[in-house]
Amino acid sequence: MMKHSMIKLIVFDIDNTLAFPNQPIDEDIIRQLKLIESQGIKIALISGKPASYISGFARQ
Repeated sequence: MMKHSMIKLIVFDIDNTLAFPNQPIDEDIIRQLKLIESQGIKIALISGKPASYISGFARQ
């Protein structure tokens, strides 16, 4: 049985970290993010760009 993690939230920058400029997030990264979420850890995306930019990534 997996030990309960003390990690509750991981924050990722989008720009040049999760995605290259003007590119969607790679499918392998999306799979890893979903794996993190499946372990009960919340994910937050941040960017210096407008909220509408971030919401497009969040829908992925």
